[in-house]
Amino acid sequence: MAKRDMTKREKIGYIRGFADADGYISAPTNTSRQIQLINVEKALLLRIQGYLSGFGIRSKLSSYQPKRENCRVVYRLIITSVRNLKLWHKIIGFNHDKKKRRLQANVDLYKSKGGCWWTLHERKRALEMQKQGYSIKKIRRYFSNRTYYSVATMLSKAKRGLYKK
Repeated sequence: MAKRDMTKREKIGYIRGFADADGYISAPTNTSRQIQLINVEKALLLRIQGYLSGFGIRSKLSSYQPKRENCRVVYRLIITSVRNLKLWHKIIGFNHDKKKRRLQANVDLYKSKGGCWWTLHERKRALEMQKQGYSIKKIRRYFSNRTYYSVATMLSKAKRGLYKK
């Protein structure tokens, strides 16, 4: 009997179950937001990476050798970026309660303005700097990946109360 291809729904269930068992989602912080799927079978993670790619979710495969004796190489499939976390949240999700809450908290940290994402922490810091008399140019330098326009727009919107608390 020939092996049939999995349906979209089956792939989602497969990935979700794998992530519930062998996955990790970072705590919502300002520095790192990521989902990691961890296993010693590289081929398995490559298959999952292919499924994720089919859903538009980009990921990166990395490996490391544990320091303990006689341990196999461990592979990690890493999913980062606002876009990928939001797609994971919308399409894949988690069944595991703690991981589900962490994913929601990570997604909630992001707020958008025309493709420029600001976390709550970043917004608060920028507003504090403005209150302390820093110019928009100096605030922009502090957040090195921001344009002058995005800093000015975010500060203006924050002052008018247009962001959800």
